[in-house]
Amino acid sequence: MDKKHAEQLLKRYLEGRCSPEEQRLVELWYHELLDSEKQRDKTVIDEDRLKEHVWRSIRKRRSAHLPRFVAAAAVLFAIATGIYLYRYKTSQDLGEATTLPASATIQPGGNRAMLTLADGTQIDLDENQAGIVIDTGIAYLDGSMIQRPERPDMRRFAIATPRGGQYRVVLPDGTNAWLNAATTLEFESRPGESERVVTLNGEAYFEVSSRQGNGLGKTTFKVKTGRQEVTVLGTGFNVSAYEESPQTVTTLVQGRVRVADIHAGSNEHSTGTWVLEPGFQAVTTAQYTQTSAANLESAIGWKNGDFVFDGSSIQEIMQQLSRWYDIDIQYHGAVTTEAFGGKIARTKDIRDVLRVLELTGGVKFAIENRTIIVNP
Repeated sequence: MDKKHAEQLLKRYLEGRCSPEEQRLVELWYHELLDSEKQRDKTVIDEDRLKEHVWRSIRKRRSAHLPRFVAAAAVLFAIATGIYLYRYKTSQDLGEATTLPASATIQPGGNRAMLTLADGTQIDLDENQAGIVIDTGIAYLDGSMIQRPERPDMRRFAIATPRGGQYRVVLPDGTNAWLNAATTLEFESRPGESERVVTLNGEAYFEVSSRQGNGLGKTTFKVKTGRQEVTVLGTGFNVSAYEESPQTVTTLVQGRVRVADIHAGSNEHSTGTWVLEPGFQAVTTAQYTQTSAANLESAIGWKNGDFVFDGSSIQEIMQQLSRWYDIDIQYHGAVTTEAFGGKIARTKDIRDVLRVLELTGGVKFAIENRTIIVNP
């Protein structure tokens, strides 16, 4: 649900025209926002500021409309600050959050990565830095050097983020790559070649440089994964290609890309290649590749510091949390088949994320060390 649709829902709520399910959804958001027990971390929602905003607006409204307007105003604040989750279906009663102990604090991930050079040298990159630049030498984004230019073979390397890590790398050709958690990117470039090729296992967002080749004009840039080969020239796109995932997804933000199904020859349902326009994605599984319009906010939310869910299953959500918080997941009992949507910052403590999920009424959680137990 984007801001436009949320505002339409709130308008119906204020006018008394929304369904009982929509009314419960609005009031769920409101009660979650004002629950001071669940907002001890003031970075999630500044409760005093929220109340001041709501009550300042309420003074302009008639008393008969106060309860409805309070809830709507609070939800508008939630949308503005980007902290809300909901179930697509609300056929069951809305839930109440269980008490997650303070001792169960699990902090979010941060800037962590390991750089491996061609000779096998490994460099544990600084967690206080956001990224590196690789050219004739290796430096952090602030200019501080890691390896001096005299270091040989600087055009072949691998950078890997662990679970709970992310990092940015500027490749020798000027391309920017933002790596999500549990991701490995390998790069090899030889002078005079017309192609720049990287191999990806995990998820990364690319802004590709259109740097000229050595007398060869513009060189092409390719991203290879286990299922796709993406060919681009001067563009911005996201590739999600985790080995454990049943699908690889390439989402185009700007420019143009050509996506090839590398197993198309053995797949009777695949035509081989697809050209994407901005706002579209290509999804490749073991059986097929299909293209469709994409939710760009959801596809690149991680790069912008948010979890953004759009029709996501609880398993898909927990997989993202597992990678970012470096936690294990166990499922007890029947797993809900309902879809979830919403947005919450990746900087939050795991308890904040789990509480908001619980308040949708579709799921409960327990924390044991670094394992999250999912209960119906």
